[in-house]
Amino acid sequence: MSILLILFSLLTINSSDIHKHNVSITNAKLNNSNNKIEITIELIAHDVEYYFETKKDINLKLASKNEYIKSDSLLAVYINRNLKFYINENLIKLDFLGKEVNNDESLLLYFDNDIPANFTDMRVINSILTSVFSNQQNILHLQGQISESYTFNINNKSHKFYIK
Repeated sequence: MSILLILFSLLTINSSDIHKHNVSITNAKLNNSNNKIEITIELIAHDVEYYFETKKDINLKLASKNEYIKSDSLLAVYINRNLKFYINENLIKLDFLGKEVNNDESLLLYFDNDIPANFTDMRVINSILTSVFSNQQNILHLQGQISESYTFNINNKSHKFYIK
């Protein structure tokens, strides 16, 4: 009887309970030599797939021969809705450049866009995966005119940075 209870418990574990920590790492380089923001976002591929399965009923199957044909555009839209950069209060749309899925299940997403040559502040909103993982932490590392790091979470999705 106790074996049956253990098996039932294992079968009912939510995949969000498997991880104790859910983290994304975003590196944003503010390149003043070409006035661009260059962004790399590192996520866990199955965390992103879990979001799309539970919230959108879409199985991305990233990096498989059966990968969902519109996965790139879905990822680009998702990131633009959940990671926003405002420079001098003007939204910078992120242009999707591509993705990589590595053997360790890391998913790397690449974006860029033009930014003004002179700006005084940047506000960032980061809610990546907070709708599915209450413990999600989104770490941002800025390099260039602003060199700071900040950690976003479900209760703290926005932060303003200033040029010093």
